[in-house]
Amino acid sequence: MKTHLQITAALVVALAAPANAREVVIAWDPNPPSDQVVKYNVYEMKGPGWSQIGETTDNRFSVGDRNPGLYEFAVTAVN
Repeated sequence: MKTHLQITAALVVALAAPANAREVVIAWDPNPPSDQVVKYNVYEMKGPGWSQIGETTDNRFSVGDRNPGLYEFAVTAVN
């Protein structure tokens, strides 16, 4: 089962993965074309700081191998 989350800001403060989810899909509103975004970097809070876990040219990103719990993600646009 996938969990979908619509991000309206650059930072997701908390995301809870339900008991039956193994993959979490985060999605956000894309930047306007005038921003000339070439990719989005995706980060996860791990320990004392943020770690980059991937990048995408789309406005969604799948995070797999998740156990039930609370996770924090951030997305930044790169132009």
